[in-house]
Amino acid sequence: MGSRASKLALVQTHEVIQRLQAIDPTLDFEVVPIKTKGDLKPNTALVQLGSNGLFVREVETELLNQQIDFAVHSAKDLPAKLAPGLTIAATPSRALAQDVLVVKDSQLKHWQDLPQGAVIGTGSPRRQTLLHHLRPDFKLKNIRGNVPTRLKKLAMQDFDGIVLAAAGLQRLGLLDQRQLHHFDLPTAQFIPAACQGTLALECATQNQAIVKLLQGINDVKNYQAMRCERAFLKTLEGDCTIPLGCLAEVSDDGQIQARAFLADKFIPARFTYVSGQSADPEKLGTTLAQNAMTQLQKKD
Repeated sequence: MGSRASKLALVQTHEVIQRLQAIDPTLDFEVVPIKTKGDLKPNTALVQLGSNGLFVREVETELLNQQIDFAVHSAKDLPAKLAPGLTIAATPSRALAQDVLVVKDSQLKHWQDLPQGAVIGTGSPRRQTLLHHLRPDFKLKNIRGNVPTRLKKLAMQDFDGIVLAAAGLQRLGLLDQRQLHHFDLPTAQFIPAACQGTLALECATQNQAIVKLLQGINDVKNYQAMRCERAFLKTLEGDCTIPLGCLAEVSDDGQIQARAFLADKFIPARFTYVSGQSADPEKLGTTLAQNAMTQLQKKD
């Protein structure tokens, strides 16, 4: 099985191994760490690197060359269009979808108590747009690197706070540490990246033995949410250089509620919402994207 080489990626990969071995303890795995373009240039802003498969293309090449049987991805890193011949066979249950604001001042009672002009670190156009929407006074500064690196930069450099995905902190066992002073950013206002918190298990479409194996740990509701959110991305031809976000939630009775936002350089964030039955998640995701584009084109 293939994985990026970062600590978080390997933790996620071993989480998948544990789930699969819970079904069949006789299964044995070899983990192949793979460096991607995004890993090799950790100090370059994402918008300068281009984002089409920035953290997955080298992994997909190994899949297509049959050097690995399947790959474990953070689903939000996958481009809207997979490489031909590959499929997302399964998504285990979703971790926390929201972002968190980790702050340096441990005495703060609420993130809104940060001072005027506080310096907040993020390299994500989505997060920058939403932060500007909520607190126009914040000074936004680019930051890159894996989770431990960014936490070290928060402590050592002139940041008042940095924005991180809650799922990554949770999987690394950092979310509940007392020394990590953080605030959840509510998803109603701070919509996460599409598929944030979801692991995607990718393999060759024709490898039905692996597809069947991976489907044994598939979470049906999360898979439907993933299909809705990826349809939203695909319709907009979205990637991490575009300020957009999407979150779909599936209820026990099969209802999908999805909300999203879209912005561009000259127009502030516009929010939209759809709901419907989960029988056709892609249709809902496409409708959500079309609504977002309509909202963005309004003059008011």
